[in-house]
Amino acid sequence: MAKFKESKYNTYVTHHEKILWTRFLLVFLGLWLFFVPIAFDYYNFSNVVMINDMAMGILVVICALFAFSPTSKFFPYLLAIVGIWLNFAPLVFWAPTAMMYLNDTLVGCLIIAFSILIPGVPGESLYQGPEVPAGWSYNPSSWPQRLPTMFLAVISWFFARYMATYQLGYADNMWDPFFGNNGTLQVITSKLSQSFPVSDAGLGAMAYCIEFLMGAKGGTRRWYTMPWLVVCFGILVVPLGIVSILLVCSQPIIVHHWCTWCLAAATCCMFMITFAINEVVAVCQYILSECKKGRGWWDVLWNGGEPNDATKDTRTPGFLNSKGQIFSSLRWGVTLPWNLVLTAFFGIWLMVSPSVLNLDGWAANTNYVFGALTVVTSYVCMAEVVRAGRYLIVLFGAWEIVSVWVLQYPPFFTGPWINFVIGILMIFACLPKGKIHEKYGTWDRFIR
Repeated sequence: MAKFKESKYNTYVTHHEKILWTRFLLVFLGLWLFFVPIAFDYYNFSNVVMINDMAMGILVVICALFAFSPTSKFFPYLLAIVGIWLNFAPLVFWAPTAMMYLNDTLVGCLIIAFSILIPGVPGESLYQGPEVPAGWSYNPSSWPQRLPTMFLAVISWFFARYMATYQLGYADNMWDPFFGNNGTLQVITSKLSQSFPVSDAGLGAMAYCIEFLMGAKGGTRRWYTMPWLVVCFGILVVPLGIVSILLVCSQPIIVHHWCTWCLAAATCCMFMITFAINEVVAVCQYILSECKKGRGWWDVLWNGGEPNDATKDTRTPGFLNSKGQIFSSLRWGVTLPWNLVLTAFFGIWLMVSPSVLNLDGWAANTNYVFGALTVVTSYVCMAEVVRAGRYLIVLFGAWEIVSVWVLQYPPFFTGPWINFVIGILMIFACLPKGKIHEKYGTWDRFIR
């Protein structure tokens, strides 16, 4: 631990000199924030947005000037908070023009990038410590492992921003390739959406933006140099992602309509969980191992350290000389067992069966819910570290079996017996574990 801190301290000044150019750009961004409201007559549209942007511009300039000092470790993080606020402010103030929304969100992202993302952790890029967790066969924090989550976050960001343009009043109509304009508009203008104090699509876009930035933050050793970042990233991707997916899948129950862009974003969230969960497991393993040595979990979470028994990463290919191996390294730890692909199709059937079989009431609603849960569980459990979670499908299949007698169906209706058969097939299909290609140290015993 002492050796790790000393190494970081000795390289801190050198690192700071190399990233001074980002401070100049931050000063420019602060000036941009201050003068754009004047140049584009914000006072004719919204005084509160104008005051906010000008005040944030002054604050960015002040913090950037203080950040020129190598001892000012606090100000880059304050700048990042300002960047997050700039992504949120147009939603709070219901920015009346698209120019205001675009300017604040893009400048906010750039401030986050140039304050903490691009500069990185002082000394981390120069520190050549181990990268692969003890007993693991690959590094879950390597760039190829993080790229799928980052890419999906960007795609979801575009989907959410498109819907936000209508909710914020910048667009007069919405195009939906599968469910028609009426479906999308019914969802994004529903009572559920309007129950949020701000645009829920804009809020989702902000969350996806932060997910991307957190995915890009830190080096290939961040699972032990920055445990707090990976934990926050995991909370944002996994629990909030599951809640987002369930809210989207409840649309036919609450709103009685589907929305293509909402479903597309929910699909991205589902796969983001699949690709991000392994790094969260590695961090939890590391924190637990350090706690067993007598360190407090709070200290480990925020300060990290240097793990024992970790090894150098000799497997991850470089981007310039990968010889095609870079694509295979993107999916280490994620496989496609035939049985989980099959249960995912069963879940999709349950979600569309109310329309095919003309079901309504509780019969339709339970199929929507348990179908969505089956799909999400199937795809998330394609990640090897949470493969044991597939046993949840047994519960979903059991419900489809007993629902034949619990729910009221019309006489001589064949629909429930179709679900009865699907429930049995779901239970048997989810039992095989499928192939596990990678190793996860002490976590191997939980992969069943």
